[in-house]
Amino acid sequence: MKNILSIIVILFVFVFIFSCKGTEKEMTLHDFLKIEEEVFSSDLTPDSTEAIVSKYGFKVNQYKDFEERIESEPELKAEAGKLRLQMNKELEKSE
Repeated sequence: MKNILSIIVILFVFVFIFSCKGTEKEMTLHDFLKIEEEVFSSDLTPDSTEAIVSKYGFKVNQYKDFEERIESEPELKAEAGKLRLQMNKELEKSE
C-alpha cells in the first residue's frame, strides 16, 4: 500500500511539472516596449535580440508577433506611442 501511494504521488508531481512547462508568459505592451528599447540600443543582431527577449522570459517569435500586431492595429499603435512618452517622461524625472 505504501508503495502504491508513493507511485501515485510521484506521478502527480511529474504531471504537474510537465503541465506547467507548456504555458507561455503573455507579453504586455509594457513588456514589449521595454524589450524594444533594449533591442534598439543593442547591435540589432538576431543573437542579441534573442538574448534580450529571453532575459525577460519570452521567446523571439512572441516578440515578433507582438511587433506585427502593433503595426496592424492602429489603436494598439497609438497606445504604444502614449506609453512610450510616459516611460520617457518617467526616465527623465529619475535622471
